[in-house]
Amino acid sequence: MKVLSIIHNPAWTESRIVDLLTEAGHEVDHCCPAAGDDLPSVGAHDGVVVNGGSVSVWEADQHPFMQREIDFVRDVVEAEVPFAGFCLGSQILAAAFGVTSASRPDEQVEYGFWPIQPTDAGRELFDDLDHVFQVHEEASVAVPDGGVLLATSGLFDVQAYRFRHAYGLQFHVDARQHDIPSWWEDNVERYANRPGAQPLDQQIADAARHESAID
Repeated sequence: MKVLSIIHNPAWTESRIVDLLTEAGHEVDHCCPAAGDDLPSVGAHDGVVVNGGSVSVWEADQHPFMQREIDFVRDVVEAEVPFAGFCLGSQILAAAFGVTSASRPDEQVEYGFWPIQPTDAGRELFDDLDHVFQVHEEASVAVPDGGVLLATSGLFDVQAYRFRHAYGLQFHVDARQHDIPSWWEDNVERYANRPGAQPLDQQIADAARHESAID
């Protein structure tokens, strides 16, 4: 298979998802519309992954690449190309089908390892996951009409869902244990003083406890 990985920083070409795809023998093409890359035609790849980023889906009027990604994902899903979105990628999938994202009124975030609760529909996928790595202050406010909620949490209702044959995950199964310090370095100014942001030493300790279940 040939898989398109949409990233939001040209340096973000490595992840657990890329590792798994390449280990399985698939070819991964990276595309960064935020840096000016053109999106390919919908039929050029056998699957599409959209990764995380710092721009909100509701900022599409300020960042034209975001609207291009939303439109592209809509076309991908309509064409029945397999799709997975992680964090911002899950919000882009929701936005493509009429659902926006929002932060909590109390400014609570999830940064670090936080628990999720699988629904009955998501139990087979997520029942072994006690905690997952999260880096977000916003989440989809609902599941697109006709979709199925797969996991929720006490802070953000939509943690994972299926829409047709596409999947949206608010959490970062793409982050590997050794990625966590550099991610924190990139995000510490934005998140360090927000409620719900765990200190780096706790993130590293929790990664050691939960990494095997995520793998």
